[in-house]
Amino acid sequence: MALIPTLFRRKPTAYPEQRYHALAPTKTAPVKSPIKTTGTGANVQGLDVPLPKPGKAGGQSVLSIMTSAKPNVSSAFVVNDNSFASTDLLSLRTSAANTRALISSLIAASPEFGAAANAYARLGIPAKYKAVARNMDGTFNRQATQLVQAIVTRFDVLGNQDSKSFDDTLSLRSVCESLTRDILVYGGCSLELVLDKARLPYKLQPISFSQVQIYPGADAKSVTPKQLVAGQYIDLDIATFFMVTLDQDLLQAYPGSPLEPAIQGVMASFEFMNDLRRIIKNAIHPRMEIVIDEVKFKNSIPPDIQNDSEKVIQFMNDTIANLTSSIADLTPEEAIVHFDSMGFSVVDHGNTNLANEYQVISGIFNSKMTTGTKSLPSVLGLGDVTSNIASTETLMFMKSVEGMVTFKLNEVMSCALTQAVRLMGQDVYVKFEWDRLELRPDAEQESFRAQRQSRFLELLSFGMMQDDDVCIELTGQMTPDGYEPKAGTMFMLTYPQVQMQDGTTGTSTNDGTSNNGSAVNKSLKPQTPTGGARGSNKKTGAPPK
Repeated sequence: MALIPTLFRRKPTAYPEQRYHALAPTKTAPVKSPIKTTGTGANVQGLDVPLPKPGKAGGQSVLSIMTSAKPNVSSAFVVNDNSFASTDLLSLRTSAANTRALISSLIAASPEFGAAANAYARLGIPAKYKAVARNMDGTFNRQATQLVQAIVTRFDVLGNQDSKSFDDTLSLRSVCESLTRDILVYGGCSLELVLDKARLPYKLQPISFSQVQIYPGADAKSVTPKQLVAGQYIDLDIATFFMVTLDQDLLQAYPGSPLEPAIQGVMASFEFMNDLRRIIKNAIHPRMEIVIDEVKFKNSIPPDIQNDSEKVIQFMNDTIANLTSSIADLTPEEAIVHFDSMGFSVVDHGNTNLANEYQVISGIFNSKMTTGTKSLPSVLGLGDVTSNIASTETLMFMKSVEGMVTFKLNEVMSCALTQAVRLMGQDVYVKFEWDRLELRPDAEQESFRAQRQSRFLELLSFGMMQDDDVCIELTGQMTPDGYEPKAGTMFMLTYPQVQMQDGTTGTSTNDGTSNNGSAVNKSLKPQTPTGGARGSNKKTGAPPK
């Protein structure tokens, strides 16, 4: 088909008549385009396909990293340095501008927050995905699916091949990683389907959800989104802008972060760690004790200052300061040389043991952070449990990841790709799905994949699924050229060859090995005892041998 090279290389100069020539099913170019534009949409082969209102070439929104809608191209971006090594993390409580900014900082500063966000991002975006186009009745559309896969290939691999400059197009995985972070920090994500000058799908541009402002509609029945960049508002009331939220409160315009309940637990953990550092230095580590003989020290005071109380006090302070400085800078291999007016000893605090108290306090904070981040101890490395419990906790966390991240990414990507395909004149919808999460490794899944393949082939054999549907489920690709359709041919039903009563060979519908619990082809003679003479076999009636 000429569809894929046309999508990637051809630059139409008119919209939409010349652009839709690529959709013709015949090999020759059509004399007239199948599309007739109207005020609100287009007619494709008798079907009304709504078209969005024209937007700017290259996208309506601006990159979220921009500090202005008209940036200074001669000034480079500044590297963000959090300086957590020299920062008291408790100060984030007051230095953050708002709760969203605080959560974003905690993901970078807190080990527990960072581990939870990393687990959601790594598990929520599997290795493979599939995108399928279907008609409005749910049936498979092969031509539109080919178009979807061509568009996805351009987004994910090719980018803007016509440009001779640097291509900043993000792959689908990179886009989903950015959207995942927004879901965790802000409770929602948004992106724009960017079109080129010919209004062909060009790329997917994620927009920071922190910049999305929601305004009420004039009729009080809808809302209007805008992007706020450096005090300037960019209208996003276009059909190529998409936004999804997580657990949206119907009384609020903006969603909340799923990690927000863990803030207090993390702050308490920071404070506990600061106290623990001070306790370790002051009460746990051994320290040097110096005892000065007061009588001998007074005899060592110079005679010219003995009658001057101020100079005596100054002499005592200088002596103590010199001793403190000398002992503080002492290395383990150095010896202590002193007069008999001083005595040195090491204080080790005896048998003091606060491990149990610290463990209880730490467990309280860890439980708060675990429940607040919607994760489990085995995921954050805070649990000391058996392998069976850890496997159960991991499986439960995977279910939570799918609900919070994977399904939301599927939703927004399906909406964007549906609009991209409909812009190409296909009256279909697109179902984009990342693979389901699996706890087992690939080598262990082979036996389960064989069972899954057998089940799909049986459905194909009965005609309950189409060939392309089964092929995509099993391989991720459509059936190749020259493939012979198998749907409804009953090719999975095989019967053994048996000897018939007339001496010929025929096919039996019963293999004779098992009835699988069914009464069909089962002998109706009961297996109960026949009730013969005493001493005879209860089943056959024959006398015992």
